[in-house]
Amino acid sequence: MATLKILKASVKKIKGVAYEGHNLDFEKVPVRVPHHYLLCEVKEGHPFPYVVLDLYVQGDICGSGWCPSEEGVAVWRGFTSPEEAEEKMGVDFVLRPKTEGTFECLLERDPEDPNKGWVIFEEDNEGAFETPWFIFSENGGDVYYPCGYVRLQGRGAFVRI
Repeated sequence: MATLKILKASVKKIKGVAYEGHNLDFEKVPVRVPHHYLLCEVKEGHPFPYVVLDLYVQGDICGSGWCPSEEGVAVWRGFTSPEEAEEKMGVDFVLRPKTEGTFECLLERDPEDPNKGWVIFEEDNEGAFETPWFIFSENGGDVYYPCGYVRLQGRGAFVRI
């Protein structure tokens, strides 16, 4: 497990795809997907001193092919300095002073690119990983009809810059 401390955050809308229809008759629809970027200092448990988490929801089709679904995605990229990371992600928010944004997760490495990988959170019984700063769910607690979500939370925890 890696111990991370949130330093800054950003939300950017990026081109993505959703699905419309049902019962194996789907159409891809272009959408703008909010990506929630969290610049974190790695306190322990990882070779990079800084990582940017990219949390977002991608459109998909449920396991039976009956209805559209949404799955939460959590990936990371490592950086050697916070300035390098800020240049890549942009910065919209900082944590309010005297706020300690520390949490733990597993940062699994991509075998093809050791500078990035997947974030694995320990989700609760409802399929969510919740902190005072953000909440993430890969499937909303339903693996068959996934409805994942991600959002920054804690009104007042972040300050827009």
